[in-house]
Amino acid sequence: MKLSQSSKRHQWLPRISVITLLLISAGYTYLWFNQAHWLEERVNREIALLQTNQKTTLVHEGVKVTGFPWKLEVKIHNPRLASTQWGAMLLQIDGLLEVESTVWSPEIIVVNALGKTKLTYTPAPQFASLMLEFEDFQGSFEIYHKDYLLKTLKLYDLHLKMLKNRVKVKEISLSMPIQGKLIRPSLTSIATATSQEKILSNSDRSRSFALKIYRMKINEDSATKLPSLLESVEATIHLEEAFNPFAVNPFKEWTAKGGFLEIEKLSFEWGSLKGEGDGTFAFDHKSQPLAAFSTKISGLETFLDHLAQEKIIRKNIASMAKLSLGLLQDKSTSYGESPRHTIALSLQKGDLSIGPLTIAKLPKIEWPLR
Repeated sequence: MKLSQSSKRHQWLPRISVITLLLISAGYTYLWFNQAHWLEERVNREIALLQTNQKTTLVHEGVKVTGFPWKLEVKIHNPRLASTQWGAMLLQIDGLLEVESTVWSPEIIVVNALGKTKLTYTPAPQFASLMLEFEDFQGSFEIYHKDYLLKTLKLYDLHLKMLKNRVKVKEISLSMPIQGKLIRPSLTSIATATSQEKILSNSDRSRSFALKIYRMKINEDSATKLPSLLESVEATIHLEEAFNPFAVNPFKEWTAKGGFLEIEKLSFEWGSLKGEGDGTFAFDHKSQPLAAFSTKISGLETFLDHLAQEKIIRKNIASMAKLSLGLLQDKSTSYGESPRHTIALSLQKGDLSIGPLTIAKLPKIEWPLR
C-alpha cells in the first residue's frame, strides 16, 4: 500500500513541476509586458513634458518597447533634439536610438544609435559653430544615486568641422576606470610632479577616464606642415576641476578655476614617432596651450629631419638637437631597432622644446569666431 502511494506521488511530481513552471512563466510574461507598457507610457510622457520647455524640442517618428524576455529596449525612430538652454544645439539621428537595460542589471543603461548622427553646437552667437557627424555610437551609463555615471562611449567614423578646420577619426572611445580605488600622483605645478599619492573620491573618479583614438587625420594643408595622420593615441586622463562645455567660454572658465589635464600611461604613434610617457596639459590666461611631458620616444631623429626639410625649424637647430639626443639615448635599445630617447617635452607661449632647447615656434591659436 505504501509503495502504491509513493508511486502515485512520483507520478504527480513532474506534472506539478510543469504546472508550477507554466504559472511562473505566465506571471513573468504578464509582469514584463505590464512593465513595458508602463515604460512606453513613461517615455512618451517625459517627451511630452520636454515639449513644454520653450528652450527644448524633441520630435521623433515613434517609440516602441521590445526585448522580451530578458531586456527592456526603448527604440525611438529618427529623433531630433533642439535646445537653446546652453547656446544653440541640434542633435539628429537618421535611424534608431536604442536605450536598453536588463532584468538582472537595471542600473546599467546601454545606448546605441544605429544610423548617421549629426550634432551642431554654437555656445554663443559670436562663436563659430562646431559640427560633428558620426556613423554610429555606443554608450553605457550607470545610475549612481540621482546621477548618471558614464562607463563607456564609442564613436565611429567621426567628422569634426569648425570653419575651415577638418578632423576625421576612425574610432574614438572613452571608458571610466573600473578600479574601486584609483591612485594617482599629486601635481605641484604644471611641469613637475611629486611622488605623493592620494586616493580619489567618487566625484574625482567620475572625472578620470581612459581615452583611445584610432587614425585621426587633421587638415592636410596645415600651416605647420606637420604629419596630418595620428595613427593612434591611448591614455589614462584625469580632469582636474569640472569642465562645463556649455559655458560661454568653457576653456577660459575652466582655466580660471585652475583646471588642467593630468595624463598618465600615454602611448602614441604619429608619423615616424612612437612613444610612451606621462605629463600635464592646460591653458594659460590667454587660452594658449601649456604642456609638460616626460616621454620615451623612438623615431625622433627622422622626425627632426622632417621638420628641417619642411623648414619648420632651421637645419642647424635640427643638427644641435640630434647631437644632444646622443646623451639621452636609451642604452637598452636592441640592435636594429630605432634609437629610443627619454626626453622632457614642453610647450609654453608657443615654444615647443626638448629639454632646454626650443625646436619650433607653433602658431598662436586663434579661437574661432564668426
